[in-house]
Amino acid sequence: MPESAQQILETYMGMPADFWIKVLIATVVLLLLLTVLKKLAQVGQVIGVVLLLIILGVIGYKWVRDRNEPAFMTPAVSFVASFFDVPAPVVQPSGTMPPVQASGTVAPENQPAKPPAK
Repeated sequence: MPESAQQILETYMGMPADFWIKVLIATVVLLLLLTVLKKLAQVGQVIGVVLLLIILGVIGYKWVRDRNEPAFMTPAVSFVASFFDVPAPVVQPSGTMPPVQASGTVAPENQPAKPPAK
């Protein structure tokens, strides 16, 4: 085996298994996407365009509503977000349990206020 091929093989063998799992998942997703697009092309262009617009619309609206868009999309989403209502903040009803931290304790900012000492 040529020396350069041996170096390439050693480099790939030294990569962690997590990398190869991600490559495998990405390959399967790509193959599924191509299969779905091929089947969608047989259905008809109008149905395909309508489905694509619905999917993109749902994703876009979620980005605008929850503001969880990718960093590079922030300027565009900020512009579009100005046309939509801001979601109302979630108010925790009194008498319910406050959020609990991973350690099992109530976060300090969510602990009820202590009554003043008499």
